Amino acid sequence: MRLDEDDVATLHQQLAWLTKREGFAQRRLAQAGIVDELLRGSLEDSFERLRHRFISRSTPCPASKQTCCSTCSRSAPTHTRCPS
Repeated sequence: MRLDEDDVATLHQQLAWLTKREGFAQRRLAQAGIVDELLRGSLEDSFERLRHRFISRSTPCPASKQTCCSTCSRSAPTHTRCPS
């Protein structure tokens, strides 16, 4: 999936919205189309599988209590791109 600048801005808003108040709920995901499309591997994927994918993308660092990138395990504030 390729995202243009408007899609990226919308994605950012959707991610922020899905992490506030009620959090990642099925009815809220239905209203966040870009996030849903990015998380979904197939139409048969359950909500629990999508939730797991969403949550496993960022995990707390035990030592620093900051969010780490689960791809490269670096502290999120100190990097903007994961190594290839």
